[in-house]
Amino acid sequence: MPLDVALTLLVLSISLLLYLFIFSDGANFLVSVVSGGRRDTAVRIATAEHSAARLRRIEAKAGKADRLLNRLQQPRRFEGP
Repeated sequence: MPLDVALTLLVLSISLLLYLFIFSDGANFLVSVVSGGRRDTAVRIATAEHSAARLRRIEAKAGKADRLLNRLQQPRRFEGP
């Protein structure tokens, strides 16, 4: 392989790597390619766990509001003198 072809390929590959790092979330893409996608899976799991925690907090608030509403809708009992 002539030297000029090797240098051209080297410059093109460096340019491609720079493009990947600068544009379109290239660093995450490159890490996922090198690691076989394990990082993407870990990010998805962490996002799912975070969403589940938020959902549990929302459900707890809804349950608390439901109990309060039920208590307010019950007829009041008055004890006579």
